[in-house]
Amino acid sequence: MNRHNQLVTLSTNHPNGSLQSMGSLLKGKKHGIWNHYYPNGHFQRHENYKMGVLDGVVKEYDLEFRVVSSIKYKDGERV
Repeated sequence: MNRHNQLVTLSTNHPNGSLQSMGSLLKGKKHGIWNHYYPNGHFQRHENYKMGVLDGVVKEYDLEFRVVSSIKYKDGERV
């Protein structure tokens, strides 16, 4: 497998240094589970991608870890 076909983990940080998001890229596109966090470190959102396209349930949480939205996607389309 060449470098362009490898699954690469990527993370970004908020200006305060805390983790902002983490997920994988395949061929330069989001692929698999991506998690996002509030600046205080609390979990914010969970997404699943297939080659850069949302596919699965996207859940968003408030600061008390209550689900505030849950939206299902299939091949990038909301279902």
